[in-house]
Amino acid sequence: MATRKNFQGNIDARRIDATTRQEGRATVSDKEQLGVLDRRLGAGVGATKERARLQQRIFDALLEAAYRCRGSRGQGRQGAESREGER
Repeated sequence: MATRKNFQGNIDARRIDATTRQEGRATVSDKEQLGVLDRRLGAGVGATKERARLQQRIFDALLEAAYRCRGSRGQGRQGAESREGER
């Protein structure tokens, strides 16, 4: 049975609101989202799971960038090993 909360018009409105919030949040970086939480709740206060998730995503991005940078330098070592086999 449809109640006011589950009325189809309300469901559609909530769905539209949710998609607009998701689109708006997707445009904000993880560091900016942490800043928003700090301004809203205070530095390091509340939303511990969300803060942990955002910090992990920031760390993973930094780690991935370091591996990409390191991978370009690793080519010289492979070349040296192949030259040793030719001798």
